[in-house]
Amino acid sequence: MKRSKIDLLHSQYEEFYMNENETIDKMLTHFTKITNGLSLGVKIDNDQKVRKDTRALPKSWKVKGTTLKDLNYKEKLNFFGFIENRKTHKMVRNVRVKKCYKRRRVLPSK
Repeated sequence: MKRSKIDLLHSQYEEFYMNENETIDKMLTHFTKITNGLSLGVKIDNDQKVRKDTRALPKSWKVKGTTLKDLNYKEKLNFFGFIENRKTHKMVRNVRVKKCYKRRRVLPSK
């Protein structure tokens, strides 16, 4: 029974990705459940988590993902520091989108 659960979690880990509209917190919760379950049979170190999570980013995060990969190679990132970096980036992106939206809105003529 234990081996089949580990196999299932390993499969979920390999196929893990972040959906385009998924929040970072929801993705982190899902990823943590998988990695915590895998810790019973397979050791996943911090670097592996960061690399896997970077690969799991949606296409809209491609540029940020590349930047994070490069940063991780230069200085080994703490996984939770990595997540905080992504949350900050997401907030900045949201602000930019709102500003662009406000600029594009056309005021009605009187």
